[in-house]
Amino acid sequence: MKINYIDNGDEIDERDIDSSLASKNIFTFIVDRSGSMTGDKMEITKESLKLFIQSLPVGSQYQIISFGSRYDKLVIKGQTLFDYTDENVELTKNSIE
Repeated sequence: MKINYIDNGDEIDERDIDSSLASKNIFTFIVDRSGSMTGDKMEITKESLKLFIQSLPVGSQYQIISFGSRYDKLVIKGQTLFDYTDENVELTKNSIE
């Protein structure tokens, strides 16, 4: 199974974040992976993100957008919005590494 990020350009398009979903349990994680995040900062960020993902409420959904010189959305099985399931959490945690 291939897990990768897709590049959508240099700027985050506000249309990529669906604000109509705000009343649902949908979480968007925005992660800085720029050059200033090297070393311990990135390791702490990765561990924190994994902890946040596995601590989401049952029935929720989530997405991860990261940015550096460009932004990327996490893609698993062709999707960018993930249901909180054991399988998706494990796939996400593995991709964070």
